[in-house]
Amino acid sequence: LYDLAHALEAAAGTAPASGKKLIDYHSAEMARQYLHELPQTATMEYLEQLCGRDRWSLSRDFRTLFGTSPYRYLTMRRLDAVKTALRTGQTLAETAFSSGFADQSHMTRQFSKAFGISPARWLGLLHHRQVTTR
Repeated sequence: LYDLAHALEAAAGTAPASGKKLIDYHSAEMARQYLHELPQTATMEYLEQLCGRDRWSLSRDFRTLFGTSPYRYLTMRRLDAVKTALRTGQTLAETAFSSGFADQSHMTRQFSKAFGISPARWLGLLHHRQVTTR
């Protein structure tokens, strides 16, 4: 959609507003794809090298296009992986490791911050809901 909008703007012959910075969709998408793979370690330095952009421009474009920072995007992808792993019966410690968190307490803090309850409580509510709907 981003490329289409720029193609339509070019075809219309309109010039971008002065002072308006162009967004590098391809670099932001490259960073998003990398983060979507849930790397164990992801640093802005590595994303800078991967995308060929400085961290400030990349972060600005990423936030503009995807509505969040690269760090928050990675955290939320990891939390999605936590929910999936817990549904399959993994322990909290196994889930923390497989989802890319430093340890179980780090995962629990991030989960509680994002969803308002601990992963164990979330799992309990999930099981309770499944039992009552049968």
